[in-house]
Amino acid sequence: MKNHSAIKSVWEHPKTGNILVGTRSGEIIELGVFDDEKPNIFLKSHHNQEIWGLEVNPIKKEFVTVGQDGMLGVWDIEKHRQT
Repeated sequence: MKNHSAIKSVWEHPKTGNILVGTRSGEIIELGVFDDEKPNIFLKSHHNQEIWGLEVNPIKKEFVTVGQDGMLGVWDIEKHRQT
């Protein structure tokens, strides 16, 4: 059985410590730094294919992903959608 939640890429916010995780099934999940915080499925991307890279823009409120589907996506952090 294939593990669709396997981690493929990770980014840690340098100030807050929050973590964005890209999964094999194309989800972006935000993890907080406190034990009582639940993981937040930030968005689904890459048509249920693997995310191979994840990077956050340090100036703008956006991040970039690249995936198995050959797509490079730029995502708006506040709107939770592709720009």
